[in-house]
Amino acid sequence: MNADDTTSGESGGSSPKTPTTPGAIRQFVEGLVCLAMAVLLFRTFHLEGYMISTGSMAPSLYGYHKRVVCPSCDFVFAHGVSFDGSVSGSAKGDDFLGDPERTTCRCPNCGQLGIDVTAVPRNQGDQLLVHKHAYTFQPPRRWEVVVFRNPNDSGEAYVKRIVGLPGERLQVRKGDVYVNGRIERKNMYVQRAIRIPVYSRDFRPHDDGWRDRWTAHPNSGWTSFETAANGNGFHFDPEAGTGQEGSDWLRYRHWVRAGGAHETTVRLADWPLDLELPEDSFLAVKFDAEAQTLSCIGAMSESWRDRLLAASDDAGFREAIVRLYERSHVAPITDEYGYNRNVSGVQPRPVRDLMLTATLQVPAAAGRVTVRVTDGLREFDWVLDYEAGETLLYVSGESEPVRRSPLPEIALGAPVPIEASTFDRQVVVTLNEEPVFEPLPLDEVPDADETTPIREPVGIRVTGTSASVSHLELFRDVYYTRGRAMHGVDEPYHLKGDEYFALGDNSPVSFDSRSWPSPAIPKRLFLGKPLVVHLPSKPGRVRIGDREAHIRIPDFSRIRYVR
Repeated sequence: MNADDTTSGESGGSSPKTPTTPGAIRQFVEGLVCLAMAVLLFRTFHLEGYMISTGSMAPSLYGYHKRVVCPSCDFVFAHGVSFDGSVSGSAKGDDFLGDPERTTCRCPNCGQLGIDVTAVPRNQGDQLLVHKHAYTFQPPRRWEVVVFRNPNDSGEAYVKRIVGLPGERLQVRKGDVYVNGRIERKNMYVQRAIRIPVYSRDFRPHDDGWRDRWTAHPNSGWTSFETAANGNGFHFDPEAGTGQEGSDWLRYRHWVRAGGAHETTVRLADWPLDLELPEDSFLAVKFDAEAQTLSCIGAMSESWRDRLLAASDDAGFREAIVRLYERSHVAPITDEYGYNRNVSGVQPRPVRDLMLTATLQVPAAAGRVTVRVTDGLREFDWVLDYEAGETLLYVSGESEPVRRSPLPEIALGAPVPIEASTFDRQVVVTLNEEPVFEPLPLDEVPDADETTPIREPVGIRVTGTSASVSHLELFRDVYYTRGRAMHGVDEPYHLKGDEYFALGDNSPVSFDSRSWPSPAIPKRLFLGKPLVVHLPSKPGRVRIGDREAHIRIPDFSRIRYVR
């Protein structure tokens, strides 16, 4: 600023020089111009903005979507309206707005069916700020999100996750990524970035038809609480329990309201001879006389239960129907996405790679807390022994721990986050977000057990002390599907010296290296590394008289680092 931009005081005296209004405006304008030039130069040489249109990376990154609030549990989730088309065959996206058959969706948290999204406005996809020179001096790493030019259409920019590196032989098997014949395991940092919500008890429904997925024996000592200070969870009081063996577990069971393609079976010795029902009833319920079993597909409805109970007075049959009804509502956890619409002919797959997160509070250095997880074949008990000051990991059927380490210093009485994961055929546990000991690798699942459903995957037990657990959440890993199975599925795909293999997190609808005519991405096609989701927006409503319009307003909750 020049000296001419200031004025003197009255004649005969002096006063400090102060800026005039024209000078202040000029300084402000000059500042804006300099800032604009700096941003322009920075973007020219370092950063570039990209907007995602499809849902191939959901729920990590959103394309065009609708922001839905479940009317039953208040869980907020994104429901996509545009997809890459790995299954549908549309590589350009498939906007379903205006299609009356696709105006409802299902809550991924509580399973509420038929949520009407007709009036929900469409939202823009995530906008990424991409570091253009991130790979000038170092190559992309596995599990890193990258932006690149489509190797089959250089005019398109794609965002996917790198899973295969130069020179490797990559194959998608049993939902996991195998490199050179061995399963590729993710560390906890990547697991947190890629995990998909299954259920959060902080958003449990309160209607009469809902049954809590976290259950305990009535006299176990566990009681539910919900307070402003400690949130939502359970408290264990050892004085309130009966002490009956096995009754002090707090267990998760994947209870569903309706639907599903899972099969549930109970024992039944004989089919009542006087039972005559319409032929179509056997589509829902089947009796195997040789195996002496009664089974049904999906969660049996109340109307079906009552119809069957009214059809016979046979005590054994009626007892089997009641048991079948109850058990059929505890379903396996599958690879369903709340983001996706239903695709005809595509059945959800059972998943076994799960993660429990919670907040644990123990008041004193006494007693034990046991967190149990399972892969469907064996159970694994992570024990926090506060009295002995150590933490241990046991495998079912073995008396000696397979992992042991000192219990990390934690503030007794204060809330501490815990995690227990079975992602990628390994057991990983953390306390206060730090690994407690080395991951425990697990054997590969035999082909015969690949689809074994897990309906009660985790449990928590407290002995010798009181304790509280809150903010209980269950997540699952990405289950990589076959896509169009053109590459790296039925047999390994061998990458050359400068080639990479990429997959989308939303595997059922992602159009990626599995399905492209040319699957490999040469290094020269990389455009950069996404750093943050910036300038996100959400639809806002503006009403003028009788007219209502939607405008984009900032959504600061969606600003985040890309992991």
